[in-house]
Amino acid sequence: MPPSSVPPETFERTLRVLGSCDRLRAVDGQLASYLEQTEVLACEPPRLRLGFEQGFMFERELTHPDAVAAILPHFVADFGAEASIEFVHTKAACTIGTVRNVLKERERQAQIEEITNHPRVKQVVETLGARIRQVVLPD
Repeated sequence: MPPSSVPPETFERTLRVLGSCDRLRAVDGQLASYLEQTEVLACEPPRLRLGFEQGFMFERELTHPDAVAAILPHFVADFGAEASIEFVHTKAACTIGTVRNVLKERERQAQIEEITNHPRVKQVVETLGARIRQVVLPD
């Protein structure tokens, strides 16, 4: 379920490309970081339409034919051999990176809840009258 800060249709479209972005990140982290600054506007196999704002700092690097050729193989697994990517100018309101951060925060909150609801933690709170002030998770 998408958070209220992300439109549901954008959230669903973006979830469909995260695996491809992860595969790209494993090979070319810089190009993947540029890609994650775009918004998924359409995601109907085999077509992927990504948007970024006019004046996007890395537009040339991302839309260069060599960059597109490097990105496409990572999307073929999810979108088929006929996969294509189109870049357009738009007001990118909810980027791939934004959705990734929302998912990370959701996971972090779930971990905190799991820890605070653990039976032994609850027992310590009840027995000693302690209270949980802060839960620090490893990075």
